[in-house]
Amino acid sequence: MLDELLESAESWQAHLLSQLLKDLIDEHSIRPAPTPASLYGLTNREVEVLAFLTRGATNRQIAQDLFISEKTAGVHVSSIIRKMDVANRGQAAAKSNAELRQLQ
Repeated sequence: MLDELLESAESWQAHLLSQLLKDLIDEHSIRPAPTPASLYGLTNREVEVLAFLTRGATNRQIAQDLFISEKTAGVHVSSIIRKMDVANRGQAAAKSNAELRQLQ
């Protein structure tokens, strides 16, 4: 939960809140569980797109659900593939699912 708060604070550029959460984590030796974002440097939007990939969504379906263009969805998918060092969207989804299972 703290990791989600920290990600949100950072995405909102709420620097004071972000620093307070980091201090709290350090003070209590609380370490957030790794996420696709932290493992691969994905943006929040890329994490959203990756969730669609794990369900087998097409760029068109991703675009419609996220209210973005199909081209933008494709750019996000390409970025995810590059950052995760995989060959295609199916491998990105499989790798994400496998790593999330290991964390549970």
